[in-house]
Amino acid sequence: MKRILKKMLLYVSFSMMSFALIFCFGFNAFCVQDAMADAVNGGGLYVGKSSTLNYEGKRNLSGFIASSNGGGIYNIGTLNLNGGTVSANKANSYGGGVFSDGTFTMNGGTISDNEALHGGGLAFTSGTGTMNAGSISGNKSEDGAGIHATGGTFTLVDGSITGNTSSDMGGGIYISPDGKFVFKKGSISGNSAKYGGAIYIDSGSFTMSDGTISGNKATNQGSGFYLTSTGTFTMNGGTISGNTCSGAGGGAYVNAGTFTMNGGTISGNTATTGSGVYVKSTFKMNGGRTEYVLVRLISVLFATASYIAVVVSPDWN
Repeated sequence: MKRILKKMLLYVSFSMMSFALIFCFGFNAFCVQDAMADAVNGGGLYVGKSSTLNYEGKRNLSGFIASSNGGGIYNIGTLNLNGGTVSANKANSYGGGVFSDGTFTMNGGTISDNEALHGGGLAFTSGTGTMNAGSISGNKSEDGAGIHATGGTFTLVDGSITGNTSSDMGGGIYISPDGKFVFKKGSISGNSAKYGGAIYIDSGSFTMSDGTISGNKATNQGSGFYLTSTGTFTMNGGTISGNTCSGAGGGAYVNAGTFTMNGGTISGNTATTGSGVYVKSTFKMNGGRTEYVLVRLISVLFATASYIAVVVSPDWN
């Protein structure tokens, strides 16, 4: 029986226990058995530890619910999203669209309009994740509406994270506690949250070498990014522009942790105070260009960088 299953290219199974529709390409029997036994994870599809799924074409995985994690897809093996759509799914905990605790690669397709408590589009907890193309858009959650990363390394090579909405932190991306995010190219735009309209880094790290962070909104602080705890943000290139904040930190709000700027540009952002960068912790500016830096703790180190204005405020809030 196992030999027959291994040779099948596509297997569709309806489980009365999980109410899940399962697509597996080149899987083994372990994948199917787990999918049928575990009803709380993987409302639409479950990829087991020793399994690989290539999801492609014009398929639409839509309208599924997981009582715990992975409303659309739950992955602890290898998931390659090469096309298609994962949309309108829901998880009560992590990963409304996709939950990944293995290897995740997105070469195309769309993860959109999903909902979860954490990580409306994608919840990434360990392993490696790579986004080469495609879009993560229109998802909703409390934090990390686009991507919620708590471990492993996720690399955005290209593609877009856009139009996601968090009710609290990290409209586009939320990183904590051990997550590492590498932003090489692409766009993070049009996302919104109270804190960190585009990105919220609690602990963990975010490294930006190119790409744009633009058109994001924060109702409280940090429309471009919000940095706190022991988190680090390193900017080697790219642009943070056109973000709007109703409070402080149009481009960035550095509450704690360290922001190091070696290159790139922060410009054209708006906020009530600190439209460029609002600093309460450490800002090391070795290169690049920014405008309107408001410092609440005198902890800004300028080397050869270019800036328009630095305002040192005696206030402490």
